[in-house]
Amino acid sequence: MAEERTGQNTGDSLTRSAEVVGSIIGSATRTVMETATNVASSATSTAQSFGSATIDAANTVVERTAPARRAVRRTVKRVQGGVKAARGGRKTAARSAKKASSAKRARSSAKSARSSAKGVATRARGRKVARKRSATKKK
Repeated sequence: MAEERTGQNTGDSLTRSAEVVGSIIGSATRTVMETATNVASSATSTAQSFGSATIDAANTVVERTAPARRAVRRTVKRVQGGVKAARGGRKTAARSAKKASSAKRARSSAKSARSSAKGVATRARGRKVARKRSATKKK
C-alpha cells in the first residue's frame, strides 16, 4: 500500500504539475492570441484612418489647384488658337501670293502671246508691203 500511496502521490503531484503547466501554457497562448488580435485590429483602424486622411489631403490639393489648372488650360487654348489663326493666315497669304503670281504669269504669257501674234501679223504685213514695193519698183 505504501507503493500505492507513493504512486498516487506521485501521480497526483505529476497531474497537478501538468495541470499547472498546461494552465500556464493555455493562458499564455490565449494572451498571445488576444494581443495579436488587438494589434491586428489596431493596425487595420490605423491604416483606414491613414487612407482616409490621405484621400482627404489629395482632394484638398486637387480642389485648391483646380482654378489654376483651368486658367492654364484656357491660356493654352487661347495661345493655340492664335497660333492656328496665324498659321491659317500665313497659308491664306501664301495661297493669295501663289494665285497672284500665277495670275501675273498668265497675264504676262497672254501678253507675250498677243505681242508675238502682233509680231507675226506685223511681219506678215511688212512682207506684203515689201512685196508691193518691190513689185512697184520692178514696173
